[in-house]
Amino acid sequence: ILLCSSSLTTRKRKNCCDIIFAIPCYIIELFAPLLAVYAILVKIKQLSFVVDGEPFADWSLEQYISFIAFLNQVAGLRVLRNVETASIQHFVFSGTDAELDTDELLIMDNWWNVSILSAVSNL
Repeated sequence: ILLCSSSLTTRKRKNCCDIIFAIPCYIIELFAPLLAVYAILVKIKQLSFVVDGEPFADWSLEQYISFIAFLNQVAGLRVLRNVETASIQHFVFSGTDAELDTDELLIMDNWWNVSILSAVSNL
């Protein structure tokens, strides 16, 4: 009975630690989308010169650099999504050897075809 009791206490303690360490992650996940929207709004506010005068004609060198930097950040969001998708596909379809061979590439292509067909048929 003593062994079961200590095991139960250890499980409770482990469960409490999991909860305590998970709370900050949940808080960050809750506020991250709001902070992302706020960050985009701040960046757009910094580009107020785009609508103030004649586009491209009245801009200084600093404003050109700010505008190009903003476009670079927005374009980088799409590239990041592609990298995440490729990583997940590699993990799911690569098998036990963690390398995509010809058969696994065919399976992945077929999966994409079926997924796209299913999405289009549901429209």
